[in-house]
Amino acid sequence: MHGLMFISFQKFQCSELSDWIDEEAGPFTEVEVLKSKLDELKTLTKDLFARVEEHQGRPEILEALNSMVNSSEHFLGKAKNDTKNKAPEDAYFTESELELLEKKINETKNWIEEKTKVIEAQPFHEFPTVNNKLIAVQGMDLDREVKYLVNKAKIAKQERDRVKKEKEQKEKEEKEKLEKEKKKQAKKDRKAKANTTKDDENLDTKAEEETETEEGMYQKPL
Repeated sequence: MHGLMFISFQKFQCSELSDWIDEEAGPFTEVEVLKSKLDELKTLTKDLFARVEEHQGRPEILEALNSMVNSSEHFLGKAKNDTKNKAPEDAYFTESELELLEKKINETKNWIEEKTKVIEAQPFHEFPTVNNKLIAVQGMDLDREVKYLVNKAKIAKQERDRVKKEKEQKEKEEKEKLEKEKKKQAKKDRKAKANTTKDDENLDTKAEEETETEEGMYQKPL
């Protein structure tokens, strides 16, 4: 009732201003008077424009909140499956973390359902008790919970990738080192074999020379 009376009073004041503009205001009206009337008009319509802005902006903000709920549920489903298919030490999330997110999602859905009833029941001439800022805060709270888990998984994955890369690099270096050692050893073996063959050939040559010498010593002159 008080709200309706206040609205009626505002209408009366606006009507008076309208009459003043039609009947008294003109090219020769002092600037200060015009400014005063304009300030008066702004004061009278400030609450009206605020309510209009709330009503016009609410559908978009509610849509964004519902979209946040849907994407959070999708993320939760994927996170649950990933955690279920991994060993505890390999999972990105703990069961308690996923339970907290699920609880937050359900709380947000219940909040939307309850506050939608409040919004629908409240007269348009009253400033909304569930304003757009409150709706946006619900979305930011839920978004913060999801981002925490997303960032946690991202950091964990980066660390695992780093460890994997270092391991692969170490294995590669060890393999290359082993290959070099094998080639070096093979080269040594070939060189040793070549030296052995040469020594054998020298021994054979020496033996032949000694044999020829002995034969020469025992050979009878003609």
